[in-house]
Amino acid sequence: MPHRLMVAVSVSAVCLTSCGAALHARFAAATRAKLAVLGSAPDAEPLPSALVKMLTDSMHPEFDTGDLRQARRVSATEPTWLLPGVNGELCLAGLVYPLVEQAKRIALPPAPSLTCASVAATEAGELIYTQALSTSLTATSLYTRVVGIVPNGVAAVCMFLRRGHKVLVPVIRNAFEAVVAGPRSLQFMTANSGRRRHTIHLKTFEVKRPSPG
Repeated sequence: MPHRLMVAVSVSAVCLTSCGAALHARFAAATRAKLAVLGSAPDAEPLPSALVKMLTDSMHPEFDTGDLRQARRVSATEPTWLLPGVNGELCLAGLVYPLVEQAKRIALPPAPSLTCASVAATEAGELIYTQALSTSLTATSLYTRVVGIVPNGVAAVCMFLRRGHKVLVPVIRNAFEAVVAGPRSLQFMTANSGRRRHTIHLKTFEVKRPSPG
């Protein structure tokens, strides 16, 4: 009986592993069809060790070695990668460099960051990372770095700023990136299943100053 039990447990484990691998492969194929960057050639440079540690230690979502192999860099200027998670989410993982290089004469290292969204939310343009770039709360213009992912076929996004200004940001490798003052929202058009306009309201840090008087 113990022998039969061990065989049954072993068979179940093999089935779970193979089924999980098959589901993972189908998910990877589906996401590559929507986000071409995930089907591009692997990056020449590996993921930084700080990011690898963060991702392997992460419990929600979890990442396996296959997920890490699928990571693709999506920013030419910042260390930011797009990769899938075991639970079916897509994530932006990156290193955030401190705005102040030293504290008490000690160099501050970059901090790993992780922002995730479902595939449907990513297709809708909701996988976005923002970082305030000002060290002063009294700055007249609070600049923000905005990095996001959009599906295949989107060539640019229109970013709306405060005071009615707007800027057109190109999309490269399914990603857009901009450093702007006072971003409020962004829009883009998709052509899948008919043209559709997507509007995303951005969550950014903002200081409200009292009105003069």
